[in-house]
Amino acid sequence: VHVGWRVISFAVTAYEESRRNNFAWIRECLAPAAAHPFVSEIIVVDDGSSDVNGLAAAIAGTPKLRLEHLEVNHGVFGAKLESVIRASRPWVMMADSDNVFGADYFDRLAALCPFNAGTLYSPSFGKPALDYREMVGRWTVENCAELVKHRLSGCGLNTGNQFVSRGAFVAQFMRYRGPRFDLMLPDYFGIGDRSDLKWRRVYDSADSFFINKEWMLGGGAMEIVPNLAYIHGSLTPEHQRLVRSSWEQAPAEKDRLPPIFTRELLDAAGRKAVASWA
Repeated sequence: VHVGWRVISFAVTAYEESRRNNFAWIRECLAPAAAHPFVSEIIVVDDGSSDVNGLAAAIAGTPKLRLEHLEVNHGVFGAKLESVIRASRPWVMMADSDNVFGADYFDRLAALCPFNAGTLYSPSFGKPALDYREMVGRWTVENCAELVKHRLSGCGLNTGNQFVSRGAFVAQFMRYRGPRFDLMLPDYFGIGDRSDLKWRRVYDSADSFFINKEWMLGGGAMEIVPNLAYIHGSLTPEHQRLVRSSWEQAPAEKDRLPPIFTRELLDAAGRKAVASWA
């Protein structure tokens, strides 16, 4: 494992973590990063939770840890953006608090040297079900048509555990910084008033689609890295049965967003066909 300048920040977003087996899941998420020499900083950004004091006590003593608390809830994307902004290393591994990364995950990140600041590096497999190894490769606006027509493109574009250049990521997304990310997007649904929490959930669930779309529209690339695997959810079978992603919990209107984002990508690539998200 290479160290020196090539050490990274591991940035995890948290929200009401006591609901996840009394903070057990986030402790499981942090443990491999805390033990790995490639990770020199762990930053947890709590997104306006009522149980932040309990979170602080639960993860106290974790090596390399810094806990940041947002007084106002920023939503999934807003919290992720804050986690990258507040990280101090030039490269940041973004993660959800209900995911588990083995030592081999960080070993493979180290092997990506030299890093390309114009690339978002994404995993190729989220166990037990999110298998997008068939889409391994480098994807840009120019070749996104081949990506989005793939039967697993929903999985590939919806991975939120990206390895990013902090500087390039902040430069691309800083204009969206704020507690109400959903209000910064076009009114795709023609609803006018988006104060209903249902719509917040819809936009929150689409954070990964949005990140990948905006990154490629901005001229960047998304590289799905072979054999880069993590556990979506806690390791135990009991916890796996309880795992539900933001996407699964969002109202049905969420299903209208991926085709919209897809169309924007294809339009940018000069394509007229719209991929199927069956």
